[in-house]
Amino acid sequence: MRTTICAAALLTLVGSGCGDTTTTGGADDLTASGPDLRPPADLSVPVDLEPPADLEPPEDLVSTDDLAVAKPKTWQVAVGPMNSLTFAPAALNIKVGDSVKWTWAGGGHTVTSGMNGVADNKFCSPADMNCAKGATSNAAATYTHTFKAVGAFPYFCLPHANAGMTGSITVK
Repeated sequence: MRTTICAAALLTLVGSGCGDTTTTGGADDLTASGPDLRPPADLSVPVDLEPPADLEPPEDLVSTDDLAVAKPKTWQVAVGPMNSLTFAPAALNIKVGDSVKWTWAGGGHTVTSGMNGVADNKFCSPADMNCAKGATSNAAATYTHTFKAVGAFPYFCLPHANAGMTGSITVK
């Protein structure tokens, strides 16, 4: 007695016809010669490694030697907004390569890196020089500093540090 068995899963897997099962006796005496499970010689999967011509990277990414990296950002901080003794925002979390631009809303303030009114000379307005002297700036003045290393960077206004005019930049 000769029985032909078709397995849908095998058809899908190997793309061939049915296998033959031959019996020589009772139901317990089965010998099987199944389908050839090797893939056909002409099996190939086309792979297009080129991206579509109209594919653009997101605006905040640039390509450097085929490595996409985030574009540096410039963050805005107001110095003494609404005649206050504050920086707004007082704390920022940024990335290496980002810049912070402080804009004076009121006069008589500094941006001086350090803590407790003591300059650490990492950055200071107006030009990163003579930080301990603390040259004050007037309304509409600006000062920009680019952060090139990971770390925590506290800062203060030299004339108003004791009044709590402090800020911090965390660079990740």
